[in-house]
Amino acid sequence: MDDYKIFEDYLLQDFDSVSTLLARGDEDVKIELCSHYAALRLKRFFRWGQMKDLEESIEKAKLAVERTTYRHKHLAERLNNLAVGLVSRYERTGKIEDLEEAILVARQAVEVTPDDHPNLAAGLNNLGNKLGHQYERTGRIKDLEEAIRIARQAVEVTPDDHPNLAAGLNNLGNKLGHHYERTGRIKDLEEAIQVARQAVKVTPDDHLDLAAWLNNLGNKLSCQYERIGRIKDLEEAIRVTRQAVKITPDDHPDLAGRLNNLGTELESRYKRTGKIENLEEAIRVTRQAIKVTPDDHPNLAAGLNNLGTKLESRYERTGRIEDLEEATRVARQAVKVTPDDYPNLAERLNNLGTKLESWYERTRTKLGRRFERTDRIEDLGEAIRVTRQAVEITPDDHPDLAGRLNNLGNKLGRQYERTGRIEDLEEAIQVARQAVKVTPDDHPKLAAELNNLGNKLESRYERTGRIKDLEEAIRIARQAVKVTPNDHPDLAAWLNNLGTKLSRQYERIGRIEDLKEAIRVARQAVEVTPNDYPKLAARLNNLGNTLGCRYNHIGKIEDLEEAIRVVRQAIEVTPDDHPDLATWLNNLGNKLESRYKWMGKIEDLEEAIRVARQAVEITPDDHPNLAGRLHTLAHHLLSSRPSNSLEALKALLHAWSCHSAIPSVRVRSSALAVQLLQSRGDHERAYKLSTETIDLLPLIHNRSLSHQDQQYVVSDFSGLATSACSLALELGEPPEKAADILERGRGLILSLLIDDRSDISELEAAYPELCGRYENLRSEVNTPVESATDQRTRNMALERRTKAIEELNECIRVIQQLPDFSQFQKGLTARQMQDSSADGCIVFINLTDLRGDAIIITPNGFKALPLVHFDAIQAESWINQNLTAFSSAIQAESWINQNLTAFSSDDHGQKQKYFRQFLSWLWQRCIKPILDELRYPIQYSAESLPRIWWIGTGLASSFPFHAASDRSAGVTESAYDRVISSYSPSIKALIHARGPVHMTAVSRSDRPKALIVTMPQTPDAKDLPGTSEEKSVVTAALGGPWHITALDQPDVATVMEQIQKCNIAHLACHGVSNQTDPSESGLLLQTAGTAAGKPRQDILRVREVCQAYLPRAEIAYLSACSTAENRAAKLVDEALHVVSGFQVAGFRHVIGCLWPSSDRVCVQVAKSFYSELGQYGGRGHKDRAIALALHKAVKGVCEGDEYGKRPLYWAQYVHFGALLGAIIHSASCNIIQAD
Repeated sequence: MDDYKIFEDYLLQDFDSVSTLLARGDEDVKIELCSHYAALRLKRFFRWGQMKDLEESIEKAKLAVERTTYRHKHLAERLNNLAVGLVSRYERTGKIEDLEEAILVARQAVEVTPDDHPNLAAGLNNLGNKLGHQYERTGRIKDLEEAIRIARQAVEVTPDDHPNLAAGLNNLGNKLGHHYERTGRIKDLEEAIQVARQAVKVTPDDHLDLAAWLNNLGNKLSCQYERIGRIKDLEEAIRVTRQAVKITPDDHPDLAGRLNNLGTELESRYKRTGKIENLEEAIRVTRQAIKVTPDDHPNLAAGLNNLGTKLESRYERTGRIEDLEEATRVARQAVKVTPDDYPNLAERLNNLGTKLESWYERTRTKLGRRFERTDRIEDLGEAIRVTRQAVEITPDDHPDLAGRLNNLGNKLGRQYERTGRIEDLEEAIQVARQAVKVTPDDHPKLAAELNNLGNKLESRYERTGRIKDLEEAIRIARQAVKVTPNDHPDLAAWLNNLGTKLSRQYERIGRIEDLKEAIRVARQAVEVTPNDYPKLAARLNNLGNTLGCRYNHIGKIEDLEEAIRVVRQAIEVTPDDHPDLATWLNNLGNKLESRYKWMGKIEDLEEAIRVARQAVEITPDDHPNLAGRLHTLAHHLLSSRPSNSLEALKALLHAWSCHSAIPSVRVRSSALAVQLLQSRGDHERAYKLSTETIDLLPLIHNRSLSHQDQQYVVSDFSGLATSACSLALELGEPPEKAADILERGRGLILSLLIDDRSDISELEAAYPELCGRYENLRSEVNTPVESATDQRTRNMALERRTKAIEELNECIRVIQQLPDFSQFQKGLTARQMQDSSADGCIVFINLTDLRGDAIIITPNGFKALPLVHFDAIQAESWINQNLTAFSSAIQAESWINQNLTAFSSDDHGQKQKYFRQFLSWLWQRCIKPILDELRYPIQYSAESLPRIWWIGTGLASSFPFHAASDRSAGVTESAYDRVISSYSPSIKALIHARGPVHMTAVSRSDRPKALIVTMPQTPDAKDLPGTSEEKSVVTAALGGPWHITALDQPDVATVMEQIQKCNIAHLACHGVSNQTDPSESGLLLQTAGTAAGKPRQDILRVREVCQAYLPRAEIAYLSACSTAENRAAKLVDEALHVVSGFQVAGFRHVIGCLWPSSDRVCVQVAKSFYSELGQYGGRGHKDRAIALALHKAVKGVCEGDEYGKRPLYWAQYVHFGALLGAIIHSASCNIIQAD
């Protein structure tokens, strides 16, 4: 041992004696010894980590600084040593006062150091490090930016061959790494790696600091891997960190940090490769890191946090509850020992939240006869609370904000799944969008955030039926798959989720390509999932579901067999207490019932019932999916013995009572329960249940849905209102109540459209400001989002539209609180219904399996007339004969090419005969009793006939009541001889059609306008040469005072533009009735011709017409096939067809056809109609003139020799029209008259 070492040992052992002996009264020597003693104690602390060494060092360093004069050559060095000691104590104790003092003295050290002094670099380095610590503690970006600036300055003033260059480079690299973590700027990370490599390069292999430089380089390489997903970065990070750990002494205070880093990198490799041995080693080295960390060390929290994360990963892989319990415990401990003002508190809260969420998922089991309920909703609530806290304390520009938002969204999504509260789902989507928005496009975590957003949009689609959500979910899921490397372990999850969404899209729109792709990606997801992976069961289940869908589509038994096999496998690998087991059992039951239906083996059905019961039993009572599982059980029971019907009924009633369930599931259960109750003769309970279900309608059917989505949603209610009406009358309820049920439970889509176009003149007069707000919001809500040019703009528009809908609904609630406006946009009162019959009675004809009835509404009141011989069985028999199709094909396109006169006389005559028999049955069993009850006698003059508005429901929704007749009993047995008939989808639509009269007088300089559209030739359809003749006769009948615009073979855009300007629109073309989507029904036109090619067929669709606002519109004459027909079986009560679309758009009177006619009859009826209409000019007639003109035109055809016995040529013409006000042309004064 040399003499100097002996001296240092003595100085450390007995400072006072040695300093007294050597100083001999020399103050400078004593100060020097004091400073040297402080340095030695600090060195011992760094080596052994003993706090008493650090305390002694700081005490003597302060003493040395206090006694050193300002201009002393060693002042800077002594200040630096004191600063190092203070920051070391801060690192150990976390006391912010030590850090603040350390920065103060470090600044002082730099200030007293000359610019050309060789120690300036060290002083700058020390100051930069302390500012870096302050940034880590406070999160203030300005501290970090100053630290980087000073660290750069330190490197710049350090010679290339200086031994401290490596330390300076290392420090600069660390600060650049922190800046990257804060800002996400990749250039900072690239520079940090570059200078970290340089630090390692200039450091000798035996240097004590090499381990630190290697550790820091590993951290930065790991960050780069997380950012860009390059596996070689991670492999190098693990290699250099292993090297750092290897050369670090076992008793070194930095060993814990290096072990921690190695554990994190090994966990990343596990997540990438799925190799469990990487995770096991990660847990082992992290435990070792905690073991060597003193209990009072501020880095203990980081080690605990990291251990918790790794234990949670192992739990997710193995399902071992012990790992989750320990993960939650250490995560709580990490949060507990982290100061409230520490920047990493947010990260630790976030991680604790994920563990609480996992614990909630694990303990979510069942409430049944065999198990106690252990569903700990409080864990999920705490998870949301701590994750919100993490988000709130994270700066807006922090790179981890996206991850924390993503986690918050996941937990809110879980809470929605548990409680069914739509507010949780809406917030989950909002924060998930925000997470994606703040994530750079090249960030490796983008895929996970996209996947989560897609899942939440899919959940909202399940809840609301809004197809746009599903389409966006699929697009986002594809993007998640696209940005994920092929060897990434999460690829299987993203593929699985994409497959689920594609399968849902197939179920919605029936496109087989979606199903094929769903099966392909589901198989791929299963193939790349390890056999011991906990989520294998979910992926097997999804594959089974897609295979089951394909079996349902094409009937291949092999698909069903494989579906059953893989779902059984999913159940086998799922623990008995797993929350998803009920889902797998439910799905297995569905597939077993399908096989029973195919093969007839009762064992399959019995097993289906058994597993369905098990699924119900293990589902908590307040779980949103319980209703669906109860419905499935009921379905299986009803497929088996009749004795099971009581259990099925109980299951359905239980499903209806599940208020946390998706409303559509409750509705389907209720509808089936109503049928069962009715079949058991329990009409009172059936009535109560059906009316309660109708009351649920506003929660499901709302403005947030497109027309297509609304159709999908209301199809669940098909037949419910008509059944409730029959039940009400069967129980002796007042007829006005039965009418109210029909008004509230039918025509829902049209009702919303009408509400958004209702007359608000009274509101405007009384409350102009509120009316203005309502009008603005109404306009905003009805602006199509599809007009946005890009996806980001569409998403923003969708978010704003959601808020606008909420604001509009609130605005409506405010209006309804005002005096005289309590019924604003509510159902009609009995008084309003009576008042609407002032110009003619209104008759509902309701036909169900229970009974047939007419509800007659007159100004004097309501009358229910039982139609005892008008029964559903005979009605269905007539409907099934499809007399008006003229072909065995009933698809929409089959109507286009029908040539009614081309059939053989035998075939043609036979159909006419059957149809005459149908009209006779309709007369005797339905219309004659009604007219007799009304005491409407035969009138020999059409002008004297009373008016009547028919509203058919259910099976009777498309019956031609106006044409009912019995020629065998004489020519007088006909509706034509006793009333002028009009139709309406509902009383609300009738009142809307009445509306305010648009025009009261037209001067000679402002002539009334008529639009005539003809399509003699239509691409890909039969020619209609008669339309040209029709144009000529209409033009001639209208006469000179009309300004006529004639469009021959126009495109849709031109027609929509011109229709805005006209009073009368006459369209002669093909019509098409879409069997599955009535909003796609329409009039066949063509695209605009271009130099590139010929025009193609195009459709003026119902949904496009409904979006129009036509302020001048009065009469629309649709001389086209099937414009008043709705062939969608589940939407018969929606009355969605071309005619109703024109009514909603603003036409007060619409003439249409229930089925195709011939060119010759079309010309004859149109000519007679306009000629009749012209005869009433200037006489002040009410709107009965329009209905009367059509009545006389059609009656003239039916009484002629040529078509009298061929009603299929003329009985299709119907008038949908207003109650009051009319457009009557006078050749002399050009007046459009109105009452």
